[in-house]
Amino acid sequence: MPDAQPTIPRPKVVGPPPPHILEQELTTELLLYDESQQLFVSLNETASDVWRMASGEFTIDEIVTKLASSYKADPSTVRKDVARVVDDLVEKKLIPAPE
Repeated sequence: MPDAQPTIPRPKVVGPPPPHILEQELTTELLLYDESQQLFVSLNETASDVWRMASGEFTIDEIVTKLASSYKADPSTVRKDVARVVDDLVEKKLIPAPE
């Protein structure tokens, strides 16, 4: 019997959101609407950036790296903010838990 190959854990990606979530860009925020829950959510600029990267393509680490670079901010601070936004979006069932 051949030896089983060890599985290498994949990094957990964020998203993607369900296709029925509607978005409306406003001047300084992004408004999300989930008709199935009758739920409106308003995201500020930073949370909107996290939402846009929650496409199922990026890990939390990648999102943190991109935002820390873009905002010229401390990665540990950005990580806390990203985690808070992702947790909130998951809690509101706007994205699946990172897998």
